Amino acid sequence: MVNRYFDVNGSEYLGEHSRKVVNSTLEKLALARKAQRPVIFINDSNSENPDSKKERFNNSLIEELTPLKDEITILKEHPNSFNNTSLESVINSLKINELVITGAFTNSSIFFTAVEAKIRGFNVIVFEDCTITDDKIAHAVFINEMKEKYLIEIF
Repeated sequence: MVNRYFDVNGSEYLGEHSRKVVNSTLEKLALARKAQRPVIFINDSNSENPDSKKERFNNSLIEELTPLKDEITILKEHPNSFNNTSLESVINSLKINELVITGAFTNSSIFFTAVEAKIRGFNVIVFEDCTITDDKIAHAVFINEMKEKYLIEIF
């Protein structure tokens, strides 16, 4: 979750609801850390070499969700987090069989990553209160699609 969408000063701020998504995600993250579950952060690769201070701010993870030193960050170029990344090899090396997916955008990165994970044989959970998009109707449609068509667990 990057400042671009989740910080009031972000260039594409998703509004007040994004704060609820962040808080819900922080709750789930705290539970995962307490249970000593592996946590993997995935971010768009356009954050690698930003050209300006504003771009660096927009592409940075929001402060509350900064990975701990032992947590993994993977950069991606496509909405599907498995496409041209080390995600699957990292998951396999950690012997993970269940993925909890959170973030933005429900109708893009969340959907494509969740469906691809399911296709690859992983158990997938999406917490609806930990996802967001810029269109409430699209959010509802893609949550329903994941649940009904791909049998992804939605909570």
